[in-house]
Amino acid sequence: MAKRRRSLVLAAGPIVGALIGALTNIATTRWNWWLIAGLAALVGVAVAIVVATDASPAAPAARGRNLLPRDLTDFTGRAKDLDRIVSARSPIYSVDGMGGIGKTSLAVHAAHRLADSYPGAQVFLDLRGFSEGEPPLPLPEALEILLLAVGVPADQIPAATAARVNLWRAELGARKAVVVLDNAAGADQVRPLLPGASSSLVIVTSRRRLFDLDGVETVSLDVLSPAEASELFRIVLGRPAPDAASIVARLGHLPLAIRLAAAWLRHHPELSGDDLMRRLDTPLASVREVFLLAYRALDEPARKALALVAFAPTADVTADSAAALLRMSPPETQAVLDALCDRNLLSEPVAGRFTIHDLVRESVMRHGEFAGLRADAIGDLMRHYRDAGAGTPVMADLSWWHAEIDNIVMCARHAIQAEEHPFTWELPLTAAQYLRVRDRIALLSDLLQAAEAATDDPAVSAEILRELGICAWLTGRYADATILTTRALETFTAVGDPMGCAHAVSNLGRIDKHTGDLASARVHLQDALGRYDELGDTTDWAAIQLLLCALDRKGGDLGAARARADAALKVAVETGQRDLEADARTQAGTLDRLEGRYTEARRNFERALALDEEMGDRLQTAYVHRHFARLETDLSAFTEARNRLGLALGIYLEIESSQGVADTHQQLSELAERAGDKAAARRHRAKALEMSRVLGRQKPEPGTLSSAAAG
Repeated sequence: MAKRRRSLVLAAGPIVGALIGALTNIATTRWNWWLIAGLAALVGVAVAIVVATDASPAAPAARGRNLLPRDLTDFTGRAKDLDRIVSARSPIYSVDGMGGIGKTSLAVHAAHRLADSYPGAQVFLDLRGFSEGEPPLPLPEALEILLLAVGVPADQIPAATAARVNLWRAELGARKAVVVLDNAAGADQVRPLLPGASSSLVIVTSRRRLFDLDGVETVSLDVLSPAEASELFRIVLGRPAPDAASIVARLGHLPLAIRLAAAWLRHHPELSGDDLMRRLDTPLASVREVFLLAYRALDEPARKALALVAFAPTADVTADSAAALLRMSPPETQAVLDALCDRNLLSEPVAGRFTIHDLVRESVMRHGEFAGLRADAIGDLMRHYRDAGAGTPVMADLSWWHAEIDNIVMCARHAIQAEEHPFTWELPLTAAQYLRVRDRIALLSDLLQAAEAATDDPAVSAEILRELGICAWLTGRYADATILTTRALETFTAVGDPMGCAHAVSNLGRIDKHTGDLASARVHLQDALGRYDELGDTTDWAAIQLLLCALDRKGGDLGAARARADAALKVAVETGQRDLEADARTQAGTLDRLEGRYTEARRNFERALALDEEMGDRLQTAYVHRHFARLETDLSAFTEARNRLGLALGIYLEIESSQGVADTHQQLSELAERAGDKAAARRHRAKALEMSRVLGRQKPEPGTLSSAAAG
C-alpha cells in the first residue's frame, strides 16, 4: 500500500508541473490551446495537489470540504420549514425552538440539500450555547475553527479577534459556502460569525428566537404534526404501529421523545404500545420522563457507559477513548456504544465518533447515578489522551491528531480549571508538537502559561519555559524566546537536569541562527554538542552535527560540513533512526550537489525521500523535493525541477504551511529565471514576497526542529 501511494504521488508530479506551466503560459498570454483544453482534466487528477499560482495563489487543496455531520436517513416532516431554508431567499436563517424539537436535524438536513448549490464549503460548528457543564464556545476559538474549516492555513489566522472576524467574512464573501452554527446561546454570540456578503448561507440554531439579528429569516419550530409524529414513530420502531397516534400524542409530538420511546419499544418486541403508554407517567411526557424509561431499560453496564460518556469533558468519544472511561476493552466498548446508538441515546454523526444530545446529557447529570465515578473516569480519560498522544508521532499519524486535538485541548482546559494535576501540564506538553506543526501557537501559549502558573515543580516549570521559548521563537519574538529559553536553562541547571540544559542550549543556538548571529549560534551549538556527547545522547548529538553542517556549508567550509554529515549519517544508520538518517542524507545530498557529485546527490535524495515517505513525514518530504529540484535545476532539467516543486507545493498546501508555500514560490522564481522566463520569475517572486508580508515573520526551515527542540 505504501509503495502504491508513493507511486501515485510521484505520478502526480508531472501533472502539477504541467499545471504550473499551463497557468504560467496563460498568464503571460502565450496561449497554448492544448494546455488550456486539458487543464480541467489535469485539475481533476491533481485536486489533492493544487498548485498556487497567480490566479489562486494560496487556495488550499482542502477547501470545498464537507464537514457536515451525517444526515439522518429517517428525517421526517418539516416540509414547509425545509422548503423555506432550501429556497435560500435569505443569507441567514435562524431555527429556534425548545430542546429536543429537532433544530439541529433540520439544519443539517437542509445543509446537505444545499451542498451542491454552495460548493465552496459545508461547515458545522457547535457553539455550545446550552451544553450542560460547558461554557459557550469563545469567539476567538470559534473563529479559528471556522477559518481552519474553510482552508485558511493556521499561520495566516491573525491573533486579534477583530482581524479574525474580518478574515472570516472575507472568506465567506469569496466563496459560496453553507455554514451551520448550532446551539447558539444568543444573538451576541452569533453576530460576529455572520457573513458580510450574501454569497454564502448561514443556518443558526438556538433555543432562543434570534429576531434581533439583521437580515435574518426566522424559522420557529413547533412540535411535529400528529401525522408527522406518527410517521417518525413508525420509522424508528421499524414495524407497524396502529396505536402510534395515541402514543405520540402522549409524548407531546416532540421528536427526541418520540425517537427515544420508539427505540425503547423496538428493543422490547414482546411489549405493545399499551405497555409503553402505561409506563409514561403523564399525558404529555417530557424528554426526561422518556429518557428515564429508556435509561431504566438498560442493563447496568450500558447505564454506566451512558453516564460516563455524559460526564466526559469532550466533544465526542471513540471506542478507544470510551474504553478508557469505562475500563473495558475497545471491542466491548464498541458494542456498548452501538447499542446506545441503536436506542437513540447516542448518535454517530461521523463514523466511529459518538456524541450525546444535550438534553440526554442533562438528564444523566440530574439523575445522578454513577456520579461518584465521575472524577476517576475523567482522570482515566485524561490519562488515555496523555498516553495516546505521547505514543502517536505527530508527523506519522496526522489524521489521529486532527481528529483528537480538540478533545485533548478540552481535557487540558478541564484539568486546568479543576486543578487536576499532573494533567494540568502533562496534556499541554503532550499536545505541544502538534499545535506547533499546525501553527496554533496562541492556543498552545495560553495552555502552557496556565500550566506554568499551576505547577510549583521547578522541573516541570523548566520544561514549560522551554516550550514557551519555542513558541516565542516560532512567532518571531526572538528576544522573548531568548529570555524564556535562558530561564529554562537556569531552572534546568538549578534542578540538576543535564539533558534539559542541553536541549535549552541547543535551542539558544537555533534562535541565534535565525536572528543571523551565526557566531553565537556556533558557540551554543558546539556547547550543546559537547553536552550531548557527555550524556551519551547520540541522536541529539547527530542532530546538532547537522545544524553545524549547515553553518559550515553556508560559511563555505564544505570539508567540515561533509565530516559532520557523515558522522550524523553513521549514527543514524547504527541506531536505526530513520528520521535522522533522512535528515543526514538530505544534507549529504546537498553537499554532493555543491561539489558536482550529481549521481551521489540523486542517490542520497532518493533515499531520504523514501525514508520520509515511509514515516509519513509530509513536511520533510516537501523539503527533500525542494532540494531535489535544485539538483535538477543545476542539471538544466527544468521540467523535472518544476515537477518536484509542484509536489512540494502540493504538500505544503495540504498541511497548510504558508511559509512552505512562500519558500517554494521563491524557488519557482529562481527556476523560472534560470529557464529564461523572466515574467514568471517576477510573478513567483512577488507572490513569495506577498506571502512573507502576510506572515510577518520568519519560521525555521523544515527539518531543523529536531528532537532536541521538539522534545
